[in-house]
Amino acid sequence: MEETPAKQRSAKAAAPRRGQSKTQLTDYILKELEKLTEGIDFLIFPAELNAAERKHAHEVVKSQKLMSVSTGSGEVRQLQVFRPGTKKVRADAHLLIQREEQLSRKLSSLLRHSAEQRGIGMLQDGYAPLSTVLGLREFSRFKHTAEEVEELVEKDAKKRFELTRKAGEMWIRATQGHTMRSVKDDALLRPLGIQEAAEVESCVHGTYLLVWEEILRSGGLCRMARNHIHFTTCTTRNAEVSGMRSDCEVVIYISLTRAIAAGLHFFRSTNGVVLTPGDERGMVSIKHFEKVIALRDGSILWPDVQGASTTATSSLAHDGATATPPIKVNLSCQNTDAEEEDEEVVCFSKPLLHMYI
Repeated sequence: MEETPAKQRSAKAAAPRRGQSKTQLTDYILKELEKLTEGIDFLIFPAELNAAERKHAHEVVKSQKLMSVSTGSGEVRQLQVFRPGTKKVRADAHLLIQREEQLSRKLSSLLRHSAEQRGIGMLQDGYAPLSTVLGLREFSRFKHTAEEVEELVEKDAKKRFELTRKAGEMWIRATQGHTMRSVKDDALLRPLGIQEAAEVESCVHGTYLLVWEEILRSGGLCRMARNHIHFTTCTTRNAEVSGMRSDCEVVIYISLTRAIAAGLHFFRSTNGVVLTPGDERGMVSIKHFEKVIALRDGSILWPDVQGASTTATSSLAHDGATATPPIKVNLSCQNTDAEEEDEEVVCFSKPLLHMYI
């Protein structure tokens, strides 16, 4: 008689302490991983971990030769860690990703990051034949259809994708977020001039306490593997905007007009996102920062009003900038972003005190 497989057993990690440094977070993760004994098949970390903390947790888990996966979306997104060889199971049915979101994530991954490598005939403007896309295994396996894609594109509030018809055939592209250098700015985007930029009083990069000190030490914001650093305008209350995750802890205000005057090139995508490839290093320098605010209490992280941030403050002074006095940040309009964990930049247009973050 065939032996019945043993039921897989799980354990739950303790809730993390907020505001931990990277070293403290690493120690917390390693301590919780000790629960992953021979009698436990997988460990579930709580949804309190934000996107930056989950990313760091994945790196720590990998260093311990374990497997990990993020499941669920939004406020119930969790990290699960497995012993090698353990079947990847979902601990709770409510964490299963809905079909529509699965399709959106797969399209984002392909059209932003891997289409060039997959050889699907993507053009310089980012468009690829929809029939070719749906013929790939990750789509054909789940029997995704052109009608399903069209409905997704139509319903998506953030307008992540665009459809067009070329020679009678449907083509699809991601509107922004690319890492492939074969997608060209002048074919995909519209240049943003100084006059239009002047109408946007502040650009805000949403990030996390975990990485803020690294941003400060590195001398600015970096596009990393992306083609651009992303910004977007938010002009109406309770609007869903692309780019800033709901669990961001820090916002970095930059001067868009000063950055353009310094020679940085900015563009606008068809869904309203503002983008820049940065300077020759792929960065927006700290000298273009206006202020940095912690969303938790509205406190000013930079420039240090006590004069501690001397390097950053002197950079601004050199460019003739003046420090902005502390303001009360209204948090009543927080964006929700349930897509993959690779976006965190946002820009808000005036008036700032009436915008929500």
